Amino acid sequence: MSPAPGNGAADFPTVTVLDVLPTRAAGEVMTPREGLPAVALADDGSPSITPSAAEPPTELVTQQLLRGTGEQVAEGDVITVQYTGFSWTTGAPFESTWTSGSPVWFSLDSVPAWSALVEQPVGSQVMLVVPPSYPLGVTQSEELQGQTVVFVIDLLASRAATTPADAPAPDATAPAGDGTEPTTEG
Repeated sequence: MSPAPGNGAADFPTVTVLDVLPTRAAGEVMTPREGLPAVALADDGSPSITPSAAEPPTELVTQQLLRGTGEQVAEGDVITVQYTGFSWTTGAPFESTWTSGSPVWFSLDSVPAWSALVEQPVGSQVMLVVPPSYPLGVTQSEELQGQTVVFVIDLLASRAATTPADAPAPDATAPAGDGTEPTTEG
């Protein structure tokens, strides 16, 4: 359709696509170490876990489930993820972006335990096992206090935070921390 006489092209809306992101991780399947929960994926990529009979770890554990081929995440990056948080004990989910159908983005600096994602390649799916010594801020309800939690995270994109606007504080859908620095086991 062409503009009516006297109207310019500015009268027609323009849509610019800046980036098209995947909706789930895709990569080489990695063999998880023993003693961790087993992860199963639904057709849409949403995870569920079967709890481990092992004692929960006392240190933060990072386990690649799928190794992506994208650029590595750097400290302070703004990441875009799909994730689900589970109870180590029951395997029940307590929070998930998969239920809303939309990935979330936030600065790694706002979620201290998630700094374990530094150096992970984009496109990876990573399991983080977070002991209770790593508070999770708005994510950690009274029900979960003192419990080990498991996050299965699809790392969809990462970029450097260049301004404070690029690194927003997490909202209720993003896990949050209190500034505690994590250590990584194994």
